Amino acid sequence: MATQRSIQPVTGIFEVSDERSEPGGREVVESLISVAFAVNKALQRYIVVHDAVFKFSLRKILPLPFFFKPIDYGALWRETESVLADLAAAQSEVETLATSHVAPGGEAEQLSACLREYIAALQRTVEMLATLCQRLFKKSQGEPLSWCEYNDLCDTYTATIPVYTQVGARLSALLRKVEPGFFTEQTMGQINMRQYDPKLNLSFCELISEILLHYRTLEVPDDIVALLGRSRLTDITDLPQSQMVDALIPPPEGFTQRTYQFKESGSRRGVFDFAFHEGRLVNFRGQLFFLGWLGSMRAAVFYSTRLRAFMHRIIGTEFHYEARLHGFVTNAGNGLLVAFCRPRGEPYVSVYITDEAYA
Repeated sequence: MATQRSIQPVTGIFEVSDERSEPGGREVVESLISVAFAVNKALQRYIVVHDAVFKFSLRKILPLPFFFKPIDYGALWRETESVLADLAAAQSEVETLATSHVAPGGEAEQLSACLREYIAALQRTVEMLATLCQRLFKKSQGEPLSWCEYNDLCDTYTATIPVYTQVGARLSALLRKVEPGFFTEQTMGQINMRQYDPKLNLSFCELISEILLHYRTLEVPDDIVALLGRSRLTDITDLPQSQMVDALIPPPEGFTQRTYQFKESGSRRGVFDFAFHEGRLVNFRGQLFFLGWLGSMRAAVFYSTRLRAFMHRIIGTEFHYEARLHGFVTNAGNGLLVAFCRPRGEPYVSVYITDEAYA
């Protein structure tokens, strides 16, 4: 939650031959597809770690609980090492298939070559993230980490992401050709959580406005559903990817957390999550994602021309800029702290609201 990008599948790159007449040809393709599924699972685990490091980076700036409590970088580092082990096993399996069972010039050869390229690119990305997690873990143990070194690590890591996502788009297109219907919800690029579209749209600004207006009257999760309208929300709390995040960053004991998806339009999708404690809303985070190749640019325009003006108008107090957050923070009165940001280069914007008593 890398953060998250919408990668459009590239078509027309490969001419796929019919290998059904070749001995073992189809069986090899099916074996490669099985490996691709395993790699896709590793990809989703990697993205959970990425989101834990970057999408929740606000908690490194503000002393807030729940989403902002200290990150267990040791656990994230170990998870990246586990992902790398799975990717190495997948790469070994593809190489065995490619050297022993693939006929020249057929679809299995094309698929194995692209899958090997993709795994290698993804390995490089995960290796860079593992290095970053390792340094952040050592920093949490008292070892110095300068802001300059941190930025360099982030820049090196970020530079690897377009490589694997571009290869992933090609691989996704090829997989769909050799196996129609493969990954209908997502590509082998950087995967967004599957979108379970509610029936009706919900404006992001309306969402933030309603939460701010009624924050002190909300006592249980169903109050939020009733406030916003059930037909405009989809509860994704119990989906596997949400549960993977909770496993790495569990909420404190006694807190009730829920996560919902919404859509503002065909190219703007969102997610928000919140926490209740002892009958009161104590934390809220809303994010709006801009899909497509120009998502990052559109997020930047929305952030600078609409969201900033909206937040200043609705809060009515001065925000102060946090450079490391790439956003603004304020005490909004009524015991609430509010922040909004757009991480550099990312196709989404975020708004955070927390009860000051829990800060």
